[in-house]
Amino acid sequence: MPKPKTIIIIAASALVIITIVIIIFGTRPARPTETTLTMWGFEDPATLSTIFTRLKTDQKINIAYTQKQRQNFDQTMLEALANGTSPDIYQLNHQQLTQYQNKLVAAPSSIFTLQNYQSR
Repeated sequence: MPKPKTIIIIAASALVIITIVIIIFGTRPARPTETTLTMWGFEDPATLSTIFTRLKTDQKINIAYTQKQRQNFDQTMLEALANGTSPDIYQLNHQQLTQYQNKLVAAPSSIFTLQNYQSR
């Protein structure tokens, strides 16, 4: 019959080994998953295709782009905001940004920083 001191040493060693295994294998960074974001704009999708391809390749981000008419874009956008059916991303010019700033929220810096934007 093993001595109690031997049992304690074996149990402590097993606990240390299990802890090390959990730390090593449990803290691996998660593989990036593909994300799809919806975007509305008024540009021809072909104009933006290079950007969309790069996002898909580099960041695993798919953009589901819908081209809207410039003439009624503001009305369509406001209706979508009111109905809760707006896309993740809007293509806006500087006047629209000023006009609708109280209805829109920028992506938080924890997701996308100004530095990230400027380095692209």
